[in-house]
Amino acid sequence: MQEKQLNELSDEELLKKWKDTKTPYLFVMATMIVSVIFTFIRMFISDFEFSMLAVPVFVGIIAFSITNNYKAVEAEMKARNLNLKK
Repeated sequence: MQEKQLNELSDEELLKKWKDTKTPYLFVMATMIVSVIFTFIRMFISDFEFSMLAVPVFVGIIAFSITNNYKAVEAEMKARNLNLKK
């Protein structure tokens, strides 16, 4: 089954997609912040190693894709004048 485009979804389907997208978005952003802070603390305690930058970079790539999806859903909801607080 192919996924519908955002403009083809009904209001109820769009609200459900927004709720399903919001949780991973918040989780990945929090993980990104914590991993960057932890990496910099670890780099100051021990010698600087480029391998320590792998986790924040990997999480950053995931965050970028989730952020784009979240913002697309949010923009469609604003275009339809749907309440984002539900």
